[in-house]
Amino acid sequence: MDTKTWLEEYLLALKAERRAPNTVQWYKQNLEPFLFLLTSEEKAISPRMIREYLIRLGDSGVSPSTVHGAYRSIRAFFNFLEREEILRENPVAKVRPPKMPRTLVKPLSEKEMRTFLEAATAIRDQAIVILMLDTGLRASEVTSLQLDDVDFQAGRAKIKGKGAKERFVPLGFKTRRALLKYINRYRLENILHGEVFLTKQGNPMRRNCLTLLFRRLSKRAGLSCSPHKLRHTFAVFYLRNGGDIFTLQSILGHSSLEMVRRYAYLADGDVQRAHERASPMDRL
Repeated sequence: MDTKTWLEEYLLALKAERRAPNTVQWYKQNLEPFLFLLTSEEKAISPRMIREYLIRLGDSGVSPSTVHGAYRSIRAFFNFLEREEILRENPVAKVRPPKMPRTLVKPLSEKEMRTFLEAATAIRDQAIVILMLDTGLRASEVTSLQLDDVDFQAGRAKIKGKGAKERFVPLGFKTRRALLKYINRYRLENILHGEVFLTKQGNPMRRNCLTLLFRRLSKRAGLSCSPHKLRHTFAVFYLRNGGDIFTLQSILGHSSLEMVRRYAYLADGDVQRAHERASPMDRL
């Protein structure tokens, strides 16, 4: 069994489908340890072997999401081999996915949002934090945002999301003002790059740069916050402030309502408090 060739063929197919480089790398990192086990221990491909691998992975101390990601990668890989008629039978077909705990990153409170925003003293950093709190953009969507994709007159931005899917995201007044302030003061000097956000050296900001920025801001603010946490914070407060789950799904770029329903669950605490204030029976 030539697992190296199988993996190369699969990664080539992902690239041909125009999957994002980070996505291709994610599949590669998940599949390499599994395929190494197949070849080094001369394991037969079977549902039992896959289950044993997932158990071993879980017992190694990694998170449930890591185990679930490994399962999804293996499933997609063998689905590909079956479609290509490289394998007659799909061994993952009989393997049920490991359960994932229904947990979400706890969003920032209003006080924490203000504290984190105050920690962003640089004009560029303020624009990034305001943009993410107003739109819930992913880290990769922030760093890939192009100047030409921001329409200040219409108050929206064209976002290239996962799977090269494009969507339009509305921009609030404060966000547009923060972006214009940054662009007019710093971005008009550098026309070599189309990305909105640049480093101090004038190069396009990459995802790792954004991660380092959030670490600095978190330390300065005295709280823990990541780009993903700001995405959760936007979603929860959007619902708390009267937004609906269907519009939220469109803004966040989710293909299904499953994730959006989890945000709604986090916002349910406000429903309880509203009922306590307005219950006709309690106020009778």
